[in-house]
Amino acid sequence: MAKQLGKKGTDLIISYEKEVLHVYDDGFGYPTLGIGHLLTASEKKAMPIGTKITKEQSRAYFKADAQK
Repeated sequence: MAKQLGKKGTDLIISYEKEVLHVYDDGFGYPTLGIGHLLTASEKKAMPIGTKITKEQSRAYFKADAQK
């Protein structure tokens, strides 16, 4: 059974990655949002650079990414 990422782990990752509430270029040409979420091909089409997201959306992406 896999462990879930707790609040301390989440806070540590956020302190390193930062939380950005819009789509941005990560400096290497990868569209990114939230807490280090790299956009998929379909997300890139739906959310161009500059698209704003909420903190709740950011955390949902993070939660899904952490489960991978």
